[in-house]
Amino acid sequence: MAVLCFALLAGCGRNDVRVYSVPKEAPSMETASDAQPHLHWTLPSGWEEREGDQMRVARFAARGTDGQGAEVSIIPLGGFGQQGGSKDQLLNIWREQLKLAPWKPDEVSNSATPIAIGAAQGELYEMVSDEAIMENRKARTLVALLNADDGLWIFKMTGHTDFVEKQKPEFASFLKSISIDKSAPTPIPRMGASTNSKRIPSSEEADAKRKPSWTVPQNWKEQPSQMALVKYVVQDDGGRVAEVTVTAFAGDGGGLLANVNRWRRQVGLNEFQQSDLTANIADIDLGGTKATLVDMIGVNPKDGKKTRIIGAVVPHEGKTWFFKLMGDEQVAEKEKQTFVKFVQTTQFPDA
Repeated sequence: MAVLCFALLAGCGRNDVRVYSVPKEAPSMETASDAQPHLHWTLPSGWEEREGDQMRVARFAARGTDGQGAEVSIIPLGGFGQQGGSKDQLLNIWREQLKLAPWKPDEVSNSATPIAIGAAQGELYEMVSDEAIMENRKARTLVALLNADDGLWIFKMTGHTDFVEKQKPEFASFLKSISIDKSAPTPIPRMGASTNSKRIPSSEEADAKRKPSWTVPQNWKEQPSQMALVKYVVQDDGGRVAEVTVTAFAGDGGGLLANVNRWRRQVGLNEFQQSDLTANIADIDLGGTKATLVDMIGVNPKDGKKTRIIGAVVPHEGKTWFFKLMGDEQVAEKEKQTFVKFVQTTQFPDA
């Protein structure tokens, strides 16, 4: 879960309208031009605009009293349904971050509330952690989903539960103000040409600016992924498989302990306490940057198979990068040193 920053900027009033050009099939399309859809909204009072990233074409932060706050993001997933993704999977990823049990398909359907997103009708889902997981407070997530011709649009607010509850009317107003203009009759100004418009770079441009580079082993095969920055699959001669994924979050991503425990739950293991964590991690050197390596073996609850996770957590310039090798125990053992070397070859882009 992203760590939230809540410094306010002047001039973010209710009439502060932003216009974005969004790649038609972001984040996976290969090319984009100025003739892509424009995204319009009215910014609620007290919301601060933040820079987007690889997955989120727009981000906002809001804050309340006593250090409470929330982050809002807009995520387009082009061709999501056609590539095998499901709402259940997405929602359960966020439920897992809140340490909640996954929803079953009927629970997903029963939890949806209609909500206006521009001129269309979307679905709103709400979830609240049972535990204090954000600075000794419970967390609340609001997720609005809009199925469109170009894929799935996600509008998400996450933050301290009481603050997000109070911000629900603002979030609904923001959603109502959304307009996706697909005609794009005229090119929009380049970044910096107007204080009221900005161009989101194409995925190629974004990748070139933000995506690290690394040396990929020849036997790893890249596959598309909706949720990870990159995904590789490795298979041995016996058909046994493991996957390698790389993801990144702002700040500390929720902290090392929380993320190790997230991985442990994925293989049916009990959660660590802080004292357990210290005894079960190792350091690896990335040429001046220290990474943390964890290794665990359990059983995947989804298929009942013995599964191993080898993960590396790498903090770098305000973000935390998560490298994960997960799959058949024997494949993971064979690929462990290759995985570590892969992590060590990482070259981060300039800030």
